[in-house]
Amino acid sequence: ITESYLSIENDMPYWKNLLMRLYYILKKITVKDTVNYGLDPANVVTEQYPVIIHGHKAQMLERVY
Repeated sequence: ITESYLSIENDMPYWKNLLMRLYYILKKITVKDTVNYGLDPANVVTEQYPVIIHGHKAQMLERVY
């Protein structure tokens, strides 16, 4: 089973960050996928992957002599 989580490398506005955090909080308190599918938890492998919605802008480095 694959599950996503909110990566810390997101550069989102405050309201969007708040909505995404609320989504993941609700996801944690709801019924798990293993229960929904009727799977034996001993035989389930869960893979997590990060979700990046708005990544940070690339910073240009300047050499100072």
